Amino acid sequence: MIRRRCVTLAVVAGLAVMAAACGGGGEGDRYVEPKGPARESYTLEAGNFFFRPDTVEAPRGVVRFTIENVQSGVHTFVIRGVPGYELKVSGDGDVDTGKVDLAVLDPGDHEFYCTIPGHRQSGMKGTLTVR
Repeated sequence: MIRRRCVTLAVVAGLAVMAAACGGGGEGDRYVEPKGPARESYTLEAGNFFFRPDTVEAPRGVVRFTIENVQSGVHTFVIRGVPGYELKVSGDGDVDTGKVDLAVLDPGDHEFYCTIPGHRQSGMKGTLTVR
């Protein structure tokens, strides 16, 4: 019985060490904002369950997005095809801003949306046209 507990504890401890070594959520997983000035800047309002405007046309290259929370609740802003880029606001008047390099996307239409469960399905999404 004692031997079984020791083996179980050793296995659990080993798994914890392996999980920590894999870097889940570590520095290497963070989005790195591109250097240099933004070619253009865009401000979107976020609310329950919308972005205003819900269409944006932007050049390839570095641009800045700013999200303003105009209605209570937590909202995020991500762009499909841009790994790790996320803006997040919570509460009325909260603002988040960040640069993104749209050169990772092909010219054309791409979806942006809120990742909070149920928000995207309720219409909190839009179209980013990269030119």
